[in-house]
Amino acid sequence: MAKRNKPTIREVASVTAQLMNQVNSMKRDINALVGTLDFYIEYKGDSTEFSEHINKTLDAQEGKEDELQPNEAHNESSDRGGTEDKG
Repeated sequence: MAKRNKPTIREVASVTAQLMNQVNSMKRDINALVGTLDFYIEYKGDSTEFSEHINKTLDAQEGKEDELQPNEAHNESSDRGGTEDKG
């Protein structure tokens, strides 16, 4: 087997810079999409209805997340092999 070398500081810095550039590009794209959505809502003139719809949707999603949390806690304990003493 060939020995695997660690990346150099220069390689790490280069990859980090590339990742930062990609994140900044995505942020610009998201901001442009948010601005476009804002213009569309203003154009349609239904910002109040849209806000109500968003609030209802978010409330429904929060309710679903609350329902899942007890199950997730149960699954995590069973994934650990349980805490029963088999001695």
